[in-house]
Amino acid sequence: MRPLLFVLLFLAGLFADPAGVPESWGREAGSTIIELQPFRETHSIGIKGAAGQQGCATLINLNTGVNAWYLLRLSRPGASGQETYHLENGDPASRTLSLDESNPYGLVITSGKERSLCDLWGPDSRENLRQTRETGSAYAPLCEGRIYLRNPVKGHRTALESVTEVLRDRVPGGEWIVSSVRDTLFAYLYRRKAEEQIESKTLSGTLQSGSADGPLPASMDALRAATAVKPVELGIDVEGMGTEGMIPGKWYAAKENPGVYAGVIVPGWIAPEIMKSHRALVNALDTVELGELVYLVAFDLRQFDLRYSLGTYHPGIGWSPRVAPHMRDEALPGPDGIGTSAPLVRTGRVGPAEIGRTVAAFVGGFKRRHGAFKYGDLSLKNRGSHYGFMESGVIFSTLQPGLATL
Repeated sequence: MRPLLFVLLFLAGLFADPAGVPESWGREAGSTIIELQPFRETHSIGIKGAAGQQGCATLINLNTGVNAWYLLRLSRPGASGQETYHLENGDPASRTLSLDESNPYGLVITSGKERSLCDLWGPDSRENLRQTRETGSAYAPLCEGRIYLRNPVKGHRTALESVTEVLRDRVPGGEWIVSSVRDTLFAYLYRRKAEEQIESKTLSGTLQSGSADGPLPASMDALRAATAVKPVELGIDVEGMGTEGMIPGKWYAAKENPGVYAGVIVPGWIAPEIMKSHRALVNALDTVELGELVYLVAFDLRQFDLRYSLGTYHPGIGWSPRVAPHMRDEALPGPDGIGTSAPLVRTGRVGPAEIGRTVAAFVGGFKRRHGAFKYGDLSLKNRGSHYGFMESGVIFSTLQPGLATL
């Protein structure tokens, strides 16, 4: 298997299939996220208690083509209510989970020609689901680590993020307040940080060439060709960097990580013919932006897979406030007719089955409120054309025609 790049708390999806989108529109209030899954497969078996009471176990493979996430529902004999567990297959490429009447207290795990039983809710179970849930672990191992129980966990949120959300969600004009503070106070703080970080020096020795097998170097101003910059807190050990630092626009291979490259650039040092092009399409950079030190990282995607995990809370699945009132159906909690991801569990973390081959992780900040159209043609289609997103083949928000995400 190839190593992974992981994107956390990020907008994710693919080009939508226009023919497959409208099925979710018009769902009644009270619909669940399970009903959004067009490739799910459901199987149920009866289970009996010691005194002959009837119960039921239901296993839902949420996307048989991906085979990663399952939902297990238990109605135990003699008990009121239903228990629901979100299970993750540790090896979806070669392992499947199923139910069998001959094993009424657990799952059947099939891998190639091997078939084994895993008792999870019987009276003599060594890995009881109720006890495993009480551990509070985001990924609690079951069946000798072949599958995991995804448990709800509390996401990380800074005090600044909490205040920002309160302003946006509960204070009239809160979005304007947030934007004003961001564009004044924080612009000043970042400006000072950028000024403190850029330490340039004319090379005294041989011109560094960067990595020969990496991406093509950027076209830079000839007057800066022999100027190096010392990156501060880059955090990536690279090959070929001299004592003076890195040459902006060139790529440096990360040590002991084939296919990974790092570099820096200062926008004001880019070749003038590039900076002067497309004036009608791209806004000019201001004096602060021109002088910022920008850190870059590149990955050879012939060597890596790309995965993502939704955050514990963001992006949400309700309505974006950007949607025009006449495009919003107040009878529905969101454009897909659902208002919660439950009973699915969003951990916002890299799963244990993937950690060993994960080379990098990026944390984004996509929020539902910014993921719809306020103006233009798309604002008048498909209930405001909210951006769709998925994880492990499971739809959380319907993919939209013509909108590409990750």
